[in-house]
Amino acid sequence: MSQDFTAAREICAFDPIKGQIEEGLWPGTELAAQGDKALLEEIKDRVTTIFHPVGSIAMGAGGPLDGRCRVKGIRGFRVVDASVMPSIVSGNTNAAVNMIAEKASDMIIADARTGARTAVPS
Repeated sequence: MSQDFTAAREICAFDPIKGQIEEGLWPGTELAAQGDKALLEEIKDRVTTIFHPVGSIAMGAGGPLDGRCRVKGIRGFRVVDASVMPSIVSGNTNAAVNMIAEKASDMIIADARTGARTAVPS
C-alpha cells in the first residue's frame, strides 16, 4: 500500500498534474523521509471506508438465505441487517436496513401466525 501511495505521489510530480497542485497536504516531507514502514503505519492509522459493508450473507438464489431472511438449514434463525443485501444501495444504507427490518418483522409475525417457522432446506 505504501508503494502505491509513493507511486501516486511520483505521478503527481509530473506535468500536467504538477502544475495543478499548490502544496501537498499529507504526508509531508518528514514522514516521507522516514521510509515505507513509517508511511504504511500512518496510512493504516488514517485509512477508513465511507461505505457500509453489505452482502456478507446475501439473500438470493444460491445464497445462504431464502427470501424471508431465513438461514437455510437452521430452524428459527434469520439474519436481518445490511449483510442480507446482495450489493450496496446507491442511497443511504440506513434507510434500506430499516426497510429490511420492517419487512422482516412482518414476515416473522406472519410465519408465527401460520406456523411456517421451519428451516429452509440447505
